[in-house]
Amino acid sequence: IKDLYSPDLKLVAYPNPVEDNLQLELESPWSGEVNLEILNSWGQIVKEERTHKSSSLLSHNIHLADIPAGMYIIKLKQNEFVNVKRFIKK
Repeated sequence: IKDLYSPDLKLVAYPNPVEDNLQLELESPWSGEVNLEILNSWGQIVKEERTHKSSSLLSHNIHLADIPAGMYIIKLKQNEFVNVKRFIKK
């Protein structure tokens, strides 16, 4: 099964660059489970979280003090749809 990009799945991540806490805002018409993966520049998963979205907007904080400085990708999956964002960890 291939992941699909959807323009209805809007993801904002800030601040960028981030020191300890990355704030995510996800807007989509769907509710349900949301899977988050933080990947390093080699594509390895360094952090995973799951949360539940019950309204059109989800605000979620990810604590990143335990990962080293560098460039990362956050991959967010809801249903079969995926959105990704790059960010820098100071």
